[in-house]
Amino acid sequence: MNGFLGSAILETAIGIALLYLLLAVFCTAAVEWIAALLTTRANILRNAIARLIGEQMATGGTSFLETFYAHPIIAALVHGEEHPSYLSPRAFSTAILDLALAAEGCMKDLPGCMKDLPEGAVRTALVALVRRGEGDLAQLQTRVEAWFDDAMHRASCRYQKQTKVWTLVIAAGITLATNADTFQMLRQPGHLPGWNLAAEHLSPWGWLARLTGWLLTVGAVSLGAPFWFDVVNRFVNLRNTGRPAPTQR
Repeated sequence: MNGFLGSAILETAIGIALLYLLLAVFCTAAVEWIAALLTTRANILRNAIARLIGEQMATGGTSFLETFYAHPIIAALVHGEEHPSYLSPRAFSTAILDLALAAEGCMKDLPGCMKDLPEGAVRTALVALVRRGEGDLAQLQTRVEAWFDDAMHRASCRYQKQTKVWTLVIAAGITLATNADTFQMLRQPGHLPGWNLAAEHLSPWGWLARLTGWLLTVGAVSLGAPFWFDVVNRFVNLRNTGRPAPTQR
């Protein structure tokens, strides 16, 4: 032993953190691949916009949602049936206000023009926003962008919740596939996790310990690759700091 900073304890901690980092990288990549395959971001954005606009009708009696997607700024982002996964607040506010202010003379009477829209979610929001903006178009656009940002924040929270579920599922799958038992890795530092069917004759208490080790690994891997990358860096810096100064001859 060369003191705590030079002991096997720190070396083992670095090794375990590296294994967690490796498994977390695989987990993150798998979650991103599934999200892309299922177009999760695009679907959440589509649903968020639909909730914002609701059943609002346009002045001409058509669906406001349909005319929104037909607007040149939005239509340029939609490729066939493929919905974009991101929409800037400026693009959203420009399209919404362009459709809401389509009637002649609206620029001179913003409050009156908003009240002329058919009843619906967009009319209710714009009437409130234009009142708070005191009839100024620039302020109105800023407030519409903030309205959209609030909705995107809620959508982002929904996406994060879905991602956490998928992360736990994928982390459990990777843990079981590699038999990444934290307790086993601590007992055998330096050995990669894996299955050895010839040695898998455990007592009930042994399987309980194995299950607990798996759960610890799942929880650790679900923290994500950035977390463990930061932990590894801290451990390495701690180890380098604790090295004894070279002796002078």
